[in-house]
Amino acid sequence: MVESFSEDGTAVVLPVPELLTELSGGARELFDEAVDGGEWLTDSELVGQIRGLQVASGSVQAAQVVRIAQFAARTLVDNDTGVHKVDRGVGFIDEFASDTLAPLLGMTHGSATRLVRTGAKLAADLPRTLLALASGDLDLFRAQVIADELADADHDTCAAVEEKLFPWAQSRTAGRIRSRVRKELADLDPDAVRQRAARAKLERFVSTRASHLPGMTEWMAQLPAAESAQAWAAIDALAQQRKQDDPERTIDQCRADALLDLILGNATIKAALTLAVPVTTMGVGDDDPADDVPVPEAFGGSPARDCAGSVGPVAPVGPAGSVGPAGSVWETIWPQLAPSDPDGVGVEVPGIGVIPVPLVLSMAADLGVSITRMLIDPETGTTVETRATGYRPPAGIARFVRLRDGTCRFPNCSRRAERCDIDHVVPWPAGPTEARNLICLCRHHHRLKHATAWRAELLEDGRVIWTDPYDQQWVTYPRDHRETSAA
Repeated sequence: MVESFSEDGTAVVLPVPELLTELSGGARELFDEAVDGGEWLTDSELVGQIRGLQVASGSVQAAQVVRIAQFAARTLVDNDTGVHKVDRGVGFIDEFASDTLAPLLGMTHGSATRLVRTGAKLAADLPRTLLALASGDLDLFRAQVIADELADADHDTCAAVEEKLFPWAQSRTAGRIRSRVRKELADLDPDAVRQRAARAKLERFVSTRASHLPGMTEWMAQLPAAESAQAWAAIDALAQQRKQDDPERTIDQCRADALLDLILGNATIKAALTLAVPVTTMGVGDDDPADDVPVPEAFGGSPARDCAGSVGPVAPVGPAGSVGPAGSVWETIWPQLAPSDPDGVGVEVPGIGVIPVPLVLSMAADLGVSITRMLIDPETGTTVETRATGYRPPAGIARFVRLRDGTCRFPNCSRRAERCDIDHVVPWPAGPTEARNLICLCRHHHRLKHATAWRAELLEDGRVIWTDPYDQQWVTYPRDHRETSAA
């Protein structure tokens, strides 16, 4: 039995099934034993219990969201015979369901509302996501991300997206999952995605609130992706300059200072953006295969796995949209990336997403930003080659590795590659300073790699296989630049 209280303070006893009573009692015993310490457990035993509790917790959470969905599906109907409770089926949400559940679960109304929506979507349209949660392979937060992104999708669309997501999503961060869901939705129903993006633009905002730290304020914003890309590129570029001037400051401090300087007009900056171009190979000029160069599949190339060759650098694009160098295949390709082409390739902006080329050209004309290109495999989205005007090794190698990795390559770490160290997988000088031996690691996981028994192996296809101290293996993947995190 569970005791709750009515508004007048009267105790209300709610019935709880015997099975749940036993489950609660067993869980409390586990908690008490853990807090008391008990007998000494080996690392392997602790890890085993942690994983077991994750599975148990996932099963309980999955059961709860299903019950929440069933509760929310019941609504009062007033007809000729009086007021009746009617079950509309999971997926339907009664207007007042979250109002009842919020105090019962000790939640705010907003949190209860989100949980009700998540439960209804999971139970009605996302069985594989629900099963992954119940199996402990997906936490509730990532399940909520999937449910949120597919909130407006019908049952068949949800099934098609889930088919692409699992088991891939089980080892990915929430941000990667969100990007993948958006990409799959864009492939399945681009019109719906465009309509959602148009509606979302109406929800843009900037707000502030007092920080939990004295003398500080927190800013929150939701802005259109193209403008966000411009703003973030400017903030980050200025922050990097500030970091060079004062190495004692963290990059976060430098970005905060850069934001204020730009808003208050105390600084100006030029930013650089990178085109993520899916490449294939196509003969140019004559029939000699040796003269073949990679070109975007959208412009006549045939799908091919071997697309690591170079097509030459792209000169900065000015207001007139001129490009170089003379005679390169880009003279043929670039004119086709015209503002009239809404489906052209886009700009990959870390933390922002992919911005369509028409907006890229407009941004270049407005801001005078330089545009460089990055070639990606059209089948995997992995960076296969990059060259930027003025960049030469080792800067070019570092740029390649950051673009290939996207984030820290340790399992489930989403720290952006720009904020990571570039580490030799096989320590130098035994290992060469080449892209095939370099990965991005945040400072924390860089230390972990050198200070613990974790081992990493970088494969030719960009995957990194990590072996933990207990001989379990985990795989991280290079950035898929076909994924977008911008609507």
